[in-house]
Parts: sequence; C-alpha cells; structure tokens
Amino acid sequence: MSNRTNPENLGLLREGLENEIKITGSTLGENNLQDVYLFELSNSGTLSITTGGFDLIVTLGQDINSNDIFESNEIIKEINLGNAQDEIETSVQKGSYFLELQDDLNGEIGAPIFDRPGFYFTSFLRLNPDVINNPINLGILEDGASQELSGRSESLNSEQFGTNILLEGYRFELPSTGTVIIDKTTVDTNTILARDSNNDGRFDSTDEILAELEDIDQGLGSENESGQINQTLSQGNYFLVFEDGRDLSGSKEVASVYESTITFNATDNPVSNPNNRTPDPLTPVIAGDLSSSDPLYCCNNNNQPFYYDEYSVDLNQLGFQVGDTVKVELDSNDFDPVIMILNADTREVIGAGFNPNNANKAEFVRTIEAGVNYLISVENALPGQTGSYTLTTTEFV
Repeated sequence: MSNRTNPENLGLLREGLENEIKITGSTLGENNLQDVYLFELSNSGTLSITTGGFDLIVTLGQDINSNDIFESNEIIKEINLGNAQDEIETSVQKGSYFLELQDDLNGEIGAPIFDRPGFYFTSFLRLNPDVINNPINLGILEDGASQELSGRSESLNSEQFGTNILLEGYRFELPSTGTVIIDKTTVDTNTILARDSNNDGRFDSTDEILAELEDIDQGLGSENESGQINQTLSQGNYFLVFEDGRDLSGSKEVASVYESTITFNATDNPVSNPNNRTPDPLTPVIAGDLSSSDPLYCCNNNNQPFYYDEYSVDLNQLGFQVGDTVKVELDSNDFDPVIMILNADTREVIGAGFNPNNANKAEFVRTIEAGVNYLISVENALPGQTGSYTLTTTEFV
C-alpha cells in the first residue's frame, strides 16, 4: 500500500512504447483508499496512461518540489473514470511525476449498498516522444500532381506487446498558395497535417497542427476508414503524419495500416509563387537581403531550404559590351555567400564564384560572350541561411 507521502517508485520511463511501465491491478476501498506511484520521464513528449476499473479517480501530478511527496498544488490533471477504461494522454516535460489511483467513494462504510470496493485494472504508462527526426521528403508538390503513400505496422501478439508501433511522417513543400487534398483509407491509424513552424525538417510538438483525422472506432476494431483533409495553404513547408490509432491496452491487435493520396492544386496567382517572379535587373551596386520569402530549393535530400535572389544582366544598362571582362563581388556578414552564373534562357549553370579563404566573400571574373543572356544568382553555401548582402559589379582591368 502506498500513499501521497510514501509513493511507490516505478523508476525511469523512457520514450518508445517498448519501454512501457506496467502497474499490476489492485483493489481499493476502506483499508486502501488509494495507490500512489512515483516515476521519472527521460524526455518530454506525450504521456499515455492506459487504465480503468470501478469507482476510480485517476490523478496525475508533477513533483515540482522534488521531495517525493505528492502535494495538492502539484496536481496536473484529475479524471473521475467511474466504471470505465480509457487511455489518458497529456503533453509533459522531462521530470518526476506522480500517478494516483483512488477509490472515488473514499471507502465510506456508512452506505454499503453504494460503497462497493473500487479497483483498477492492470495499467500501463508510455511516453510517446511525438518526434519524427527524418521524415520522408516528398519535395516540392507540383500543381495538379498527386503522390500515393502507404505503410503499415506489424500485428501485435502477447510476446510483441508494446512493439511494432506505427509512426511515419512525410515532409513536403508548397511552391505557392493552393489547396492540398489528402484522401486516405486507414485501419486503426490517425492522420495529421501540420505546418513545419520552425522550418527545421523535424516534426515535434512545436509544429502547428492544421487538421487531424482520428481513428473513428478509437482503435477498437479493424475496419477500413475513409476520409479526406482539404486545406488551402500558403507557400511553405508541411508535414503529413500517420500514427498508430490502436487501443494498445489489449494483448492482441491487427496491424495499423494506411493508404493515402496527396494532391496539390495551385491558386491561379503567379505573384504568390516566389520561384516564378521576374528577376530584378543587375546594377553596379545592390544592397539586398536573403529571407524566407525568397525563392528556394532543396538538394541532396536535404530538408533545409537554400534561398536565392536572381538578377538579370543588361549589358547596355551596365555599360559593358561583348568581350569585356567583368568582376562580380558578393559580401555578407550574415551567411556564407556563393554567386551562381546561369544562362537566362536555358538556366544552365555556367559557373560559380566563392572564396575558400574568406567565408564572408564570394567573387568571380568572366569575359562576356556573344549570344549569351546572363543571370546572376545570390545564394547561401549552407542551407537555411538568410541575411543582408552587398553585390558589386565592376569592369575587371
């Protein structure tokens, strides 16, 4: 028997359902009003408490005072389950916590008809980190194009209980404002659409949930469930996540499965697509900024964006002619600058300029050829970098 001043220590609960803590069921009543447990979380995440019983109050608290005593001001959540079974979820930070399972009639013996002994079933504590560090990169969604996605967990049995849990994520980029349509058919799977709020390519609790389709039967069956998410979204980076929706309090389950199609239909507004905007003309001196609103691209499966500014070259405006040798210099104290030289008609890369001896400066020297329309692109050497820069063009003598 344990109580608030002398809780039973369950030890450390690590993230991942394979590391669950099991609490053996027990009877509550006149001689044992409550059982109180103390446990520590290895990480922040979503704490899942699967429990149930009769005449049962479930109370969660945090050991704010670090004294292993469950005090009244440390209660986070209290639920009167009564005669039910449920999975209680709440977002928590790393630290020490209490779980109290209490008879809701407090063992009062004056009304024996109504005061039957309470009890709780075998219960489980699990810590879901709700983090996907390396979601599958779908890249930039093209207007009118669709992509098909699918996945599944494995079936659970008594030996595998707590393993083979489904949590898969996809990251995609919208080049402009438009409508994203997600058609899904799932078995015991929740579907989540979220914005990559930090542009860090990592799905976690800081990202904004835009829409969620939860498993209708709450994981108690194995029926196919169809649904659709239809959202108008702005240019940016997003996640599509499929997570296990099964009731994991049982000892045997079918697999969690999803099949989905994601489609993007761009709004007919070319101004909203920064990658399609007309380049500014190159002038002798330009003071500019790279920002998250500039055109971008990703490469080598890197989830982080490379931003760029493009400038068209008008020889007459610059006072140059075919055969002249031109020097272009790019300086920035905010990012590692790179200058790309492209053919404006074919977008073929002609050359690149950088300075290996000075991370804040890039330059190139080139003789102007006949029949070539040039395009100058200001870029960052490392993904995600932004900041101010100065671009200077002079004749090289």
